[in-house]
This record gives sequence, C-alpha cells and structure tokens, in this order.
Amino acid sequence: MIGLDGSRVDLTLPSAPRTAGFRIIDQRWSPSGARVAATVFRSTDARSEVYLGSRDRRELVRAGDLGNVFAADWLSEDEVLIESDRGVLGALRESGAVRRLVPQSAASPFIEGGRVYFLAGTIGASGDASGVFVTSPTVWSVMPDGKDARVETRLGINGDLRLDGSWPDGRYLFHVFRDRTQWLARNRLATFASATTLQRVVVSGDRRSAIGFGGGRIVRIDLTRGTTPAEGAFVVLLDGIVGADVWVRRAPTG
Repeated sequence: MIGLDGSRVDLTLPSAPRTAGFRIIDQRWSPSGARVAATVFRSTDARSEVYLGSRDRRELVRAGDLGNVFAADWLSEDEVLIESDRGVLGALRESGAVRRLVPQSAASPFIEGGRVYFLAGTIGASGDASGVFVTSPTVWSVMPDGKDARVETRLGINGDLRLDGSWPDGRYLFHVFRDRTQWLARNRLATFASATTLQRVVVSGDRRSAIGFGGGRIVRIDLTRGTTPAEGAFVVLLDGIVGADVWVRRAPTG
C-alpha cells in the first residue's frame, strides 16, 4: 500500500500458501484503513481462504479452516463479513471465530445504510475466483448484530446470481454465473448503455455518480442525468488499465 505522502507498506502472503498455488484475488480494507482481509484462491481445486493482516503486522495470517470462503465488507475494525460455499454468512474476528448473522443459507453481502444486504437461497460455488452464487434468490437485509432480518425484494429472476451493490433507483447490481457483465436488476435484468461493456460498477458515496470498469477502461457514469443513463453519461477516464479498483469511504457500522 502506497500513501499519498509516498510512504509504503508491503503486506506479504507467506511462502507456504504461495508455494501451494494460492494467489490473492481480492483485498478489503477496514474503515480506518489499518487492517485488511485478503481472499486467496487456488485454481487447481477451486480452494479459497481468507487471510488477515494490518499495517503494523506486515505478514498475512490465515484466519482458520473455514471451508471455501471469500471476504466481503468490514462491519467494524474488529469484524469482517465472510461468505462460504456452505451457505454461511458470518462476521469473522482475528481469532478465527465466526459469528453467523442469519440462520438461512445466504451469500453476497454488502453494507448500506447501517444494514447488511444479502441473497438468500440455494448456494453454489462458482468453481473459480468469481465467488459464491445463489440460485433464484431473494434479497434480504439484517442489522450487523443479526437482528431485524427482513425481505427487501423478491426478484423473480431465475438463474445463479451474485449481489454486488444497490443502484440509486432501488435496483441492484448483479453478476450472473459465468457472465462477466455487470447487470442491473429488480424484476428483470438490464445492461448499461455504455459503449464499453462494463464488468464492474461501483456507486459513489453521494450516489450522484458511479465508476465502471471494463475492457481495460475506467469509466465515470453521471447519475445526475438519471438512473438509467444514456450513452452520453459515460465518460472514459483512463484507458489501457490493468487491475484497477476503487474504494468508497464508509463509516463503521458498529
């Protein structure tokens, strides 16, 4: 990690998992930016694990034997959300203890408005680094302490889906199994009108714009023109980019 002041912190995956064929496919930073949860993946057997680290402790440490798991958003400085191919949606602590948020089979969590949104339904691992998908799911939400679980949207969409976030007009961002395209959906799936096929879209904190990634491009989407943006609302910021990401500041929930 390189700071704006030029300072640099290197967090390394231990040699044993690297030798065993694992690679880091995703990293999630805590609200303060002091801690990180990294998902590692091995393609030979589709094995995924979570490692934890911090700016003070430079080596990533395996969180424990949790099955095939993927890290998601941090609930606080002490707990990070995880999802597994066993259907467990939980909050992981540094000790390796997992606090299950909901009793039903669930995956694809994200945090918004102080609640954890997720998909409930039959779980199926993708078999690759794209994560856990849910078959013909329903969108639920729950408080970070596991209370007040409720149905948000009955989608009525068949297929295996992964929930990526919400859109300002009440729709949700999804991925469909074995399709890298970013979709919008509530009762039906829709694509973006961008000339660049977008593979990932992240909405800004003020909900007035979004950043899209696709085809080596970073695209800014102007949402002040409407939540079904026409082609003119998409502006290419950078081209020829590899491995780009965006981080939206969020206050801790706990």
